Amino acid sequence: MTDASARRTRLSKGRVRAVAWVAGGATFLTGIGILGAAPKPASSSAPARESRSRRPVVVHRVLRRVIVTEPAAGAPVRVIPASVGSGGPAGGASSAAPAPAPAPQTTTGGS
Repeated sequence: MTDASARRTRLSKGRVRAVAWVAGGATFLTGIGILGAAPKPASSSAPARESRSRRPVVVHRVLRRVIVTEPAAGAPVRVIPASVGSGGPAGGASSAAPAPAPAPQTTTGGS
């Protein structure tokens, strides 16, 4: 039924490796050829009128300054003697407790 002469012979390991190296090299060189054939970008020696039409690049630096000021000294507390006031025995006397200090003011430099 089957003929012994119809059997196909196999390539040796060395030949298979050589074919693989040749195929890999051809693929690599094809990629280099495609990149070499690609159009080149415009060079820096373009005419001066094109460079004038472009807007210049403006770099803005945002500086913020925080200024912390010490609170102002509290307002003095005035004590009025009881004899000068016009109301009963406690007549208009105020306590000598100091006013609470205001919180420090913080600014951001105008922003």
